[in-house]
Amino acid sequence: MKQTLEIEVSDENLLKLDSLEEIFLYKVFLEPVFKKKIVITFIEGQSGEGKSMTSLALAEHLEILFHKLTGKNKPYFDPIQQVVYTPREYPAKIDAWTKSPYLTLVVDELRFLVPKEKWSSLLSQSIAEANATLRAVKIAYCKYPGIIIYNSQDIGDVTKSVRKTITYDIKVQRWELVEGRVYVFWTDMSNVEKPVLRPKRLEFSLGDVTFKLNHFKMPLPSKRVEKTFVEVSADAKAKILMKRRERILKEIKRELGEVKDFREELKNDEIFELIKGMASFSKRRGVYFTKTNMLAICKMYDLTKKEFRKQFLPAFIEEAKKRGLI
Repeated sequence: MKQTLEIEVSDENLLKLDSLEEIFLYKVFLEPVFKKKIVITFIEGQSGEGKSMTSLALAEHLEILFHKLTGKNKPYFDPIQQVVYTPREYPAKIDAWTKSPYLTLVVDELRFLVPKEKWSSLLSQSIAEANATLRAVKIAYCKYPGIIIYNSQDIGDVTKSVRKTITYDIKVQRWELVEGRVYVFWTDMSNVEKPVLRPKRLEFSLGDVTFKLNHFKMPLPSKRVEKTFVEVSADAKAKILMKRRERILKEIKRELGEVKDFREELKNDEIFELIKGMASFSKRRGVYFTKTNMLAICKMYDLTKKEFRKQFLPAFIEEAKKRGLI
């Protein structure tokens, strides 16, 4: 027998929503924005687990719903204007975003493009800046403070003092689809001398009913957004990788003479670490590269996709075995 749940609500925006997904997105992300609160979302997970695509899909869904409720902005997500791909473009894109009508901005993981310490510093500084100044600037230009979505491998990439200012922490893991678990942070004051920041599962209320979110399955972004992101991200990464590779090769040639091919290059510690930072390792799938990282390496070495699979990947796996990584 089908049961009907009746909930009395006073928020007129809820009457415009057509699905449980829209209710979740509104209550968790848009309602705080309408109350002039900036929403800082951190998406964490190992390489290849779906952080980037989850970030894009979330941002795209939020832009569409924001337009539906307000009529503002265009009802789509722009992966060129609304994604930060490299450290160098961050200042210009964050400045343009604060003055644009776009609601969301995605900062894609930059860990392997810069040293770990610099990435951690950039990430922490960016989140602190978002909380301190970006909210006010965005409201002044656009009325709403916006939603910034960061993704990185671990919440530990953010300093403890900044971590408590993150609105939501979403842990993703890839199964048939990418599964996400949403957490908020609270301060455990049981020991007042040493308060501890702890995560807890997200809860939100609808009328008199409280919902506790166990997990959700995030669909992929639209083909338009995914295609543009992969192309732009691969190009941006390849340019940085090629410059670093050229610098390393000059040092190798100066010391040892000509380098024959990428198999010889992979024997160099610095180049191997560069490629290893782009690789994913799992018991279930073995060694693999995301589509974006594979294309970046293809551009870096002027390889076709077939040459990457038949020649480069086996050479990398062989070198990884020699180094005791697998």
